[in-house]
Amino acid sequence: MTKNVEQQQVKEIARRLFREKGYGGVCFNDIATDAHVENSFIRDYFKSKETLFDTIIREQMDILFNEIGLILNKDETSISQKVQLLIQYYFSFMEENKNLNLFILREIKMELGKPTEKEFGKLLDESIFAKQVQQHLSEFNPEHEASVMDLFIDLTSLCVFPLLISPSIEMNGKQEYSISFERHIEKREELIFSWFKTILML
Repeated sequence: MTKNVEQQQVKEIARRLFREKGYGGVCFNDIATDAHVENSFIRDYFKSKETLFDTIIREQMDILFNEIGLILNKDETSISQKVQLLIQYYFSFMEENKNLNLFILREIKMELGKPTEKEFGKLLDESIFAKQVQQHLSEFNPEHEASVMDLFIDLTSLCVFPLLISPSIEMNGKQEYSISFERHIEKREELIFSWFKTILML
């Protein structure tokens, strides 16, 4: 097994352990044992648990931000289409990366791996989506005061917040709760899209 493969394996196992136990509940020995490598191997590449945690969060957020950036900058799509694509992507990404939101919120107070607001602000402000929204508001509703960042935060919050409680729903063990929650999420995608179109008078 090559060192690159071993490093990737260490990150995968560390990601799982951090999500299951939280930052404070994991040590290098736990990760080394599950990855079948020496403790010193991990320290040679990641120096500290904080560095390893930061690397994991950064990689996950880079994936999320890169895809969001592609959606925001699609030339051929309208505001409505971009919003619909963003909503669909949020729900699919979080479904594939369960507990990521809860994981980040639980540990973000430590400011480890926190995506910089400046970095994301620049991505949003310079996007085609931002230009479309600003032009739309100036043409059709010039008295409507709303920043693109505020609108985007609202959109993200409406998508992400219900997913924060999904682990609790699943751990409850009652099938009827899980089925009801799945139906709620399906309906919520439609409601968020309708809400956003109403806000912007699309």
